[in-house]
Amino acid sequence: MIDKRVASFRDAVADIPHGVSVMIGGFLTPTGYGTSLAEGKETRVIDGKGYVLEMPLHADFALVRAEYADPWGNLTYNTAARNFNPMMASAAKTTIAEVGMMRGGHLDIVVLGAFQVSSGGDIANWATDNEKFPPAVGGAMDLAVGVRKLFVVMRHAT
Repeated sequence: MIDKRVASFRDAVADIPHGVSVMIGGFLTPTGYGTSLAEGKETRVIDGKGYVLEMPLHADFALVRAEYADPWGNLTYNTAARNFNPMMASAAKTTIAEVGMMRGGHLDIVVLGAFQVSSGGDIANWATDNEKFPPAVGGAMDLAVGVRKLFVVMRHAT
């Protein structure tokens, strides 16, 4: 079952165009100099201290969470997400962002799941009216309006 979900997700991701990333080309660190960790790597001595050149790590995908996305793909992060998400997004070839607030008409791609689409293919547009819980709206319809590509990735067990 998990393999099928991963395959569906890969199919959806395959159609997502690659963005631009900014990378650091490498850095010198004294950690590991003179040890087996430095074997096969470029080393330098600067002012009498040894350094190892460490090359950057590249990721194929970064999965990040943002509070807001604008029509140009700029993400606004909240609280602790600001610590690592921008760095991960720029280190990956492709960034996939889960966004808390985004309206349709500005999106190239939307991926919906079982909470947004019914077994009959109806897109959710619901609201809670239970006094025990804060008001909430299911805005899958808002996301689907005007989007260039819409993917539904789910498995129904009915």
